[in-house]
Amino acid sequence: MENNSSSDVSRITENIWIGSGDLIGAQDKRILELRFDIDVDVEEYPHEYIPEVKSIIIFPVGENKEITTDQLALGSAILNEAAKLDLTAYVRSPAGRGRAPTLVAAYLITTGMNADQAMNFVRDRRGSVTFSKPQEEALRRFETSKK
Repeated sequence: MENNSSSDVSRITENIWIGSGDLIGAQDKRILELRFDIDVDVEEYPHEYIPEVKSIIIFPVGENKEITTDQLALGSAILNEAAKLDLTAYVRSPAGRGRAPTLVAAYLITTGMNADQAMNFVRDRRGSVTFSKPQEEALRRFETSKK
């Protein structure tokens, strides 16, 4: 585990990192040093982006809104393609504890994990993750849709 602080960035896989959107506003030196290729923002009102990334992807999901199966499918496809191209993605939500980890867990489901394995894998690498009941249910529905 690279880091498990909710206010920092955590490496989940070789190509995927999760963190807080708050780091972007501060132009955190570490974010710039990691040189991400893709900025994946999972928040209702995105406002700042990592400079010099190749792509910015926005999934407008509010704090009390559920991420949809379509958003999980699209996000997973993007993360799968990024991994094939050996691109690094920074997946973020305001605190990096729920929405961003949900999207990354969906990607892990597409690699062969079940929903519980995917959630545990993300939690093990970013200890501050707190999947809400609706997020867990969305991941279980997503898993079922992939069978």
